[in-house]
Parts: sequence; structure tokens; C-alpha cells
Amino acid sequence: MNERSTFRYVVGLIALIGGMAGLYGLFNIEVPEGNREPMLLALGIVLGWGSAIVNGEWGSSPAGRQAAQAGIDASVEMAKTTAKTAEVAATRLHEQPTDVRVVNPPEDPANVTETQPEPEATDLPDYAK
Repeated sequence: MNERSTFRYVVGLIALIGGMAGLYGLFNIEVPEGNREPMLLALGIVLGWGSAIVNGEWGSSPAGRQAAQAGIDASVEMAKTTAKTAEVAATRLHEQPTDVRVVNPPEDPANVTETQPEPEATDLPDYAK
């Protein structure tokens, strides 16, 4: 047996023995009335810890582990892509523009001196009067 499987079986055995001992104590040991609720709370916490350990060791299937690893790999790849995109954007930020379009060319300038006449009050909607 390798080290991981030995650990798994030892943890499973401890959790099983602890759970059985707790159940035995519930039925065979007389607990004073004032200590019953705290004892049940403590037993529930200890059994919850044991079940969390057992779930962590046996709860995930190989397919679940592969799916989790694929998610981690995708997150790492996305982070690398985002970092590369940010690096490219930062280098382009300091470059001089190479393609510039003139919006108002000097050969045919737009007439900006003409003004539009003010609309008369009759042309305005009712809420603007």
C-alpha cells in the first residue's frame, strides 16, 4: 500500500471507531441533565469533522477530480491570456498612432460659423413651453 491509501484507511478507521464510540455513549452512559445539550453539541461537532475528513478522502471520484483539474487548468490558461492581453495593451499605449483619419479636412472644411435659428415657442413640445 502506498502512503496515501494507508492514510485514507487509518482516517476511515478512526472516524468509524469514533462514531461507534459516540453512539455507544449516547445509549449506555448516563449524562447529567445540565450537561446533555453541550455533550450532544460536542458529539455532533466531532462527528461532523469525521464526516468532512471521510468525504474529502472518499467523496470525490476520479471523474470529479479530472473535472476539477480541468477547471483549474482553464482558469490558469485564462489568467495567462489576460496577462498577455494586458501586456500587449500596455505596449500599444505608448506607441504613436500610425493610421489617422482627418474628420474635418482642410480641403473641404465644414461650415461651423453658421448657426441654426432658434425654434419658436410653437415648435416646442407642450412640456418645454
